[in-house]
Amino acid sequence: MAFSTPLDSRIAVELNSKASAHALRDKLLDKKVVPEQDIVLLDPNEQNISRKVEENSDKVARTMGQSHALLAIIGLAVSLAIAYTLIHFGPAFTANNPVMTYIAAISPGIFIGLFVAGIISLKPYRDSVNLNVYQKLAKGKRWLLVVDSKNSQKPKASLMSVIEQLEVQCG
Repeated sequence: MAFSTPLDSRIAVELNSKASAHALRDKLLDKKVVPEQDIVLLDPNEQNISRKVEENSDKVARTMGQSHALLAIIGLAVSLAIAYTLIHFGPAFTANNPVMTYIAAISPGIFIGLFVAGIISLKPYRDSVNLNVYQKLAKGKRWLLVVDSKNSQKPKASLMSVIEQLEVQCG
C-alpha cells in the first residue's frame, strides 16, 4: 500500500516481503522512472531509520541558519526604513527622539524576521510520511520502499499510480 502527503515529494510503499520489495525497486529502476539514489529500501529490523528517511541534517541546519540570518537582515532593513520615514515625515515626537524611534522600530523588525524564518524552517509536511514509516517499521515484519519523486521523469501523481500498478504485480 502506497502513502504520501500532498506537499511531500516522497512516496512510501509497504510490502509483505523482502523479495517483493526488491522486485518493486528493480522494476522502478528498469522503467527508469526514478534514479537509484532516490529509492530507499527499509527492512523491518532497520536500525538507522532516520538517517535513511530524513534529509541530511547538516544541509537542513545550514539552510535554517541562512534563512534566519537573511530574514533577520531583511527585518532590520525594513524596520530601519520605517524608523527613517517616521523621523523625517512622521509625528513630531519621533523627530524629537530619533534614537528611541530606531530602537522601537528595530526590535520588532528583527523579531518578526526571525519568527517568519522559524515558521518556514519547521516544514511539518515531511513529518506525516516520516511518522507513517516509523509506525510501519515498529510493527515489524513489513518492508518499506521510500521513493522521492523530486528527480522523477514523471509527476508525483502519475508516479504514484505507476508504483501502485507495479506493487500489485510484485505482490
